[in-house]
Amino acid sequence: MRGTVAALPNPHPLGPSLPALYQEDGFAQAFLTALDEVLAPVINTLDNIDSYFDPYVTPEDFLSWLGTWVAIAIDDQWSVERRREAVARAVDLYRLRGTAAGLGQQIEIYTGGTVEIVEQQQ
Repeated sequence: MRGTVAALPNPHPLGPSLPALYQEDGFAQAFLTALDEVLAPVINTLDNIDSYFDPYVTPEDFLSWLGTWVAIAIDDQWSVERRREAVARAVDLYRLRGTAAGLGQQIEIYTGGTVEIVEQQQ
């Protein structure tokens, strides 16, 4: 689970962006410093938003939600590596949907084993 980072700096502090009149005002600077502390996690999250959409680096608690984006059901009992792999391969598996190769790969993801599918010719 994510938490707060102590003394996380705001990469874009608000105080220096004020007109010169307010840059000399102690109250205004103190007020904006407090806002910088509140906004720092938001700005840092937005600066790194691309990492939330990569199943291999996204935070673990975001992984299940990311799985819903690609419509794959993942089991919370699976290891983190297995869940990450399932989400990462979901789109490719949809391309193979309805084929023996796609079915085999899907079963391998859900069972964790090796699957051999033998097709019969008619």
